[in-house]
Amino acid sequence: MNRMLYPPVVTWTLFVVILCSPASASELSQQPVSPEDIRQQQLHVERSALADAERRAISRQSLRELYSRAQKTQELLAVLKTKADSFFKNMDTLLDSDRGKQLALDPIATRVFKDKKDHPCVSFTEIADRTDQGSALLDRLSMSLSGPEVGFAPSQQTQNQVNELYFWVQDRSKQLDRDISTLNDLLRKAPSDIDVAKVKTLRVILDGLEAALDKSLADCRMQGEEKAAPEVQKIAVDAACFARVQRALADVESRKKEMEAQILKINAETETALLRQKTEAARDLAAAQEKYRDDLAELQRSRKDAEAKRQAKDIRAGLTRAAMLARATREQKVVLAHSDEVRSLLAPFITPGYWIPRESVPSYERQPMSLSKLRAAGALDPTAAGLHELLVIATFPGDKARPRWGYLPNIAAVSPEQHDQICQAQQYLIELGQVMVEERMLTR
Repeated sequence: MNRMLYPPVVTWTLFVVILCSPASASELSQQPVSPEDIRQQQLHVERSALADAERRAISRQSLRELYSRAQKTQELLAVLKTKADSFFKNMDTLLDSDRGKQLALDPIATRVFKDKKDHPCVSFTEIADRTDQGSALLDRLSMSLSGPEVGFAPSQQTQNQVNELYFWVQDRSKQLDRDISTLNDLLRKAPSDIDVAKVKTLRVILDGLEAALDKSLADCRMQGEEKAAPEVQKIAVDAACFARVQRALADVESRKKEMEAQILKINAETETALLRQKTEAARDLAAAQEKYRDDLAELQRSRKDAEAKRQAKDIRAGLTRAAMLARATREQKVVLAHSDEVRSLLAPFITPGYWIPRESVPSYERQPMSLSKLRAAGALDPTAAGLHELLVIATFPGDKARPRWGYLPNIAAVSPEQHDQICQAQQYLIELGQVMVEERMLTR
């Protein structure tokens, strides 16, 4: 008899994901929420969270960039202070040094030196004030960076203060570099082949110029028209002309500084506008990318939903077919188990009795043999040893309650026809054993 093949057991696992949205009990009772509404609400919450995270990231980046500029400003202020200290000490040293004597021999160089000393491009007081201002800004920005990310964006006033301070120190550094370069050029061009012991110091020369100027002004005021000699008038005219020239130069320098400050302001405004445009462009790009991801995710979800529905339909149909086939197969086995052929051939096993294979103690009541005991004894193994064990059990003379096979208890001694019958009996027990247990023809 051919062995029957049975379909494997199909297991269907269903995963259900329930998305919950916050709503009160009264709202849920008044208006039912569909899965699509829940999904839309969840998408809205996710988009809001992503937009909020993006705003915080952009604000954090702006804060870091402003903090970096404030740090750079403090570094430039420290460099400016070091340069100014060295420059002013050098000028003080020249007042009494031999190099200063060489410089004093050139009237133009002496005038330029006096102008740089009397009207410095920057003072220590200015540097100290600006350093304190920058330190306060840096501390405020550092506290904002070390705190939690709450989307804090520095105010326009704070940005303007940092930018103004940054461009101020750059401007003063450039002016100081020009003054240092000018002084070095004057020293390089000053005569060196002189007897410095016979030359007055730069301090004496400057004091003399100051005294001469004061005396000339006093004499002009005292003598006035009484001593309006041509020479005196010429000196007064030259002094007035020189004063006018100095005022004109001062006006030019003032306008130049105003223009440079205006240029720096325009540069700062342009840089701020570019930064704002960059931020807006990054935000627009992030929004477009987010919309693309949402659309792509929606398409993938739709495809997965359709595929899940198809798979569920196929699984339900398969389960139905498998159940129908299993029922039909079992009915066939039940009919076969109760057939005369099977009952006659398996009488030594299905007939109630007391003897139990491989047990020294009989059972309490008459009952068919145990399928598990037959299997444990190896009688159901599809081998020569299994057939021999089955033959021994069916012919055991000690079992007085059940009919016995009339074969020799040795598989090697039976005829070919008897061997085929023993194989058939074992095949019935293997294929119909479970059904016979359910039908109580065998015990478990």
